[in-house]
Amino acid sequence: MIESDVIIKQGTEHSAGTGLTVDSAIRLHKIVTIPKYLIKRKLGKIGKTLEVEIKVKIRNLFNQE
Repeated sequence: MIESDVIIKQGTEHSAGTGLTVDSAIRLHKIVTIPKYLIKRKLGKIGKTLEVEIKVKIRNLFNQE
């Protein structure tokens, strides 16, 4: 795990509503786009607290020198 990773563990407030079935990581330094046909299903949504954490980490990631 590195500083820009956001971990979502099952059974925590961050996992509620996401639709994730296992502990997961959002790897902000490896964001890519994929073709729409590869998407199998819509999972869910992240909560406001996790959204704020992700925004802060993205800002920090791009403000590094």
